[in-house]
Amino acid sequence: MTKVLVAEDDTLLSKILVNTLIKAGFDTHAAMDGFEAEVEAKSWHPDVILLDLLMPNEDGFGVLRTIRSDTETFHTKVVVLSNLSGPEVMDQVKKFGVTEYLVKAQMSPEDVVSKLKSMFPQAAA
Repeated sequence: MTKVLVAEDDTLLSKILVNTLIKAGFDTHAAMDGFEAEVEAKSWHPDVILLDLLMPNEDGFGVLRTIRSDTETFHTKVVVLSNLSGPEVMDQVKKFGVTEYLVKAQMSPEDVVSKLKSMFPQAAA
């Protein structure tokens, strides 16, 4: 089963994403801040991290720096899910080998599931 870590500090959005992903057949954990996301990434070893960029206790850029500098998490796929957009933000996250960049305002939870299913076709029915 594909493991997805949802790193999102908005409690309601986090719950919606987690529930939608679980219903779609993904094994899912949530992290409510950047520090928790780093701990979960290292201890749980998700296949992919859905990462918000604006979070407390370590922003998404810090999380990216941390996971990319650790041999245990270096190859973890990361899908940024944020309302930050623009060429400078895109350029900054590309340096960290982000797999996808999704703008929250343009994506429904079902769109996120579809994107993950396309990345992991074996993941869910």
